[in-house]
Amino acid sequence: MNKKTDQPTTETTNKELDPNGAKGDSMSPNDTKAKKDKDGVAESQPSVPRASDKQPGTKTAPLPNEAKREERLAAAEAAKASRAAFQAAIKRIKPKDVLYATGRRKTSSARVYMRLGKGRIQVNQRAFEEYFPRQAWRLHVMQPLIRLGAEEQFDVRVTVRSGGISGQAGAIRHGIARILAQYDKNRNLRKAGLLTRDARIVERKKIGLHKARKRPQYSKR
Repeated sequence: MNKKTDQPTTETTNKELDPNGAKGDSMSPNDTKAKKDKDGVAESQPSVPRASDKQPGTKTAPLPNEAKREERLAAAEAAKASRAAFQAAIKRIKPKDVLYATGRRKTSSARVYMRLGKGRIQVNQRAFEEYFPRQAWRLHVMQPLIRLGAEEQFDVRVTVRSGGISGQAGAIRHGIARILAQYDKNRNLRKAGLLTRDARIVERKKIGLHKARKRPQYSKR
C-alpha cells in the first residue's frame, strides 16, 4: 500500500520561490523598485533645471554676488563723479582765501581754518601726529577730506578746546566737513552723515543713584 507523503514536491517548491512565477508574491523592496523603474510606473520626481535647458531670449535674475558687484561699481562711479565735481568747484578758491567753520562734538568746540596748500594739519599749534598719536583719531579727522579726495590740497589750522581727545577729533571733523560742504554739489558729505551735529553727550547723574542709570543694590530687609 502506497502512502502519500505530505512533503511538497520539488516542482511546487521552485514555483513558490520563483519571484516571477504565479505563486511568487514575496518580493524584496529593491526588486519592486527596479521593476517599477523598468515598467515606467515609478513616481515622477521634480526635474532640476540645468544651464543647458535655458531658452534663448529669457532673462534670469542676477546672482547675489553679481548684484553686489553692480552696486559696488555704481557706488564707485558716483564717488568718482562727485570728486570730479568737487575738483571743478574748488578752482574758484583763490590762494589767499581763508575758509572758516566751527565744529562741535560732545562738549568740544573747534575753530577750523583752511586754505589751499599741501595737506599740512596743525592742531593747537602742535603737529597733527603729535596731538593725535593714534591712527584711528587721525583717520576720523581726515574723513571728509578722504571722502572727496582732497587730502593733499588744503592746509588746516585748528584751535580746539574742552572735552577729551575723542570729542575734539569729532569736533575738528565736523568743522572740516562744514567747510568742504560749500563746494560739494553732489551732497556727498551730507549723504555720508558728516554734516550732522552728533548730539550724544554723557547723561547727568541722578540723585539717589550711583550714576545716570546705575542703582544701589536692593535689600529687602
